[in-house]
Amino acid sequence: MSEDYDPFFDSKKDKVRDNLENWFQIETDDILKEYSHSDIKIFVYDLFLSFNILNYIDKLYGQGESNKIDSDIKKYKNFIKEWNKKYRDVILDFIVGGIECKLEIFLDCNIDYASKLISRMYRYLRTNKSSSKLVAVFKSDEGENTLNLQDDKKMMKMIFLKEDMLNPKSPEFRLCTYFAMKNGFKREIDLQKYANEFSFDIDDSSDEGWNRRYPGIEFKSYKRTLGG
Repeated sequence: MSEDYDPFFDSKKDKVRDNLENWFQIETDDILKEYSHSDIKIFVYDLFLSFNILNYIDKLYGQGESNKIDSDIKKYKNFIKEWNKKYRDVILDFIVGGIECKLEIFLDCNIDYASKLISRMYRYLRTNKSSSKLVAVFKSDEGENTLNLQDDKKMMKMIFLKEDMLNPKSPEFRLCTYFAMKNGFKREIDLQKYANEFSFDIDDSSDEGWNRRYPGIEFKSYKRTLGG
């Protein structure tokens, strides 16, 4: 991605760039400090893209747009397969059924490993755990934020709200970023190529839009890097 269209960097908007650099310095806590800024950015792009696509598919699914949704679901399943090849320690499962489409997230670790890791994280307060569940509490700007993990077939399933998963300050976001970085990822797999393959155009109309989260940086410029 060129610097001209990178949502995390714009040479014409120095103030915005500096704010984002400061954000990474603050929120890239102990568990992420050894990983490069550029690698984290790749994961962030892919993570936001996965939820933006999901948002549109879920909307079409709820509206019963059968002439569009079957093809989009098939393409998104391919996207998820590629994701799971690229990030082997952050596994996504795409669930279609009932009244909604959703993502489930699994981390490659056990409860003891997760507990020790979480205790090193920025804003951590306390943990309660059993043989199958872990609940960690973090300080947040609004008071407290709770992170929930459940043991699931040798992996830990993350129970999350979408708004927490896409909040750069949340423990959910930072924990997923850690596991994406932990054993490296396959750079040759380009998930961004999927952005223009669906029946809808990905823009800033959803609640997960870039503009709400990164004021002054247009989401449409992100799409332009993908050839849209």
